Amino acid sequence: MRGALWLPLATVAAPAALVGAARAAAGWQRALAGVGAGTGTGEAERAWRPKARRVFGYALLSLLPALVALLLVALCAYSVYFGFLYPLRPDAIAAIGHPFSADPMFHASWGGPTLVGAWAAHAAVGAAFWAGSLLFLHALCALQARLARRFC
Repeated sequence: MRGALWLPLATVAAPAALVGAARAAAGWQRALAGVGAGTGTGEAERAWRPKARRVFGYALLSLLPALVALLLVALCAYSVYFGFLYPLRPDAIAAIGHPFSADPMFHASWGGPTLVGAWAAHAAVGAAFWAGSLLFLHALCALQARLARRFC
């Protein structure tokens, strides 16, 4: 979820920091990064005043990793349809009634010539892609938290 929300929040936080809402923008970014919002009711929390240029700088620094994270999330969603839900694709749904028998439409597909074989191959590729993407997203989220602690 963090990967999908990071880019929209960074694009909103940058102008918010410039128009005087640096504390709110820093709180949003810190909350999304999982390092605490910094907007509690304690004395130290009330005295917390992030500098607008640091919050703006964090928003700008985080744009590229946030874009990569959003693309990975979108590609993961794409791989659900084309990997795990392969039999529901329009080009494969005709074989749903006979998943274990050979079908000429699957002779050139990964794992063919049966629907089950093609589905298994596409799902395996999707699962491998998910595993790699989740590891990379975890690293990006750790980078986000480190940047948020330093700048906000």
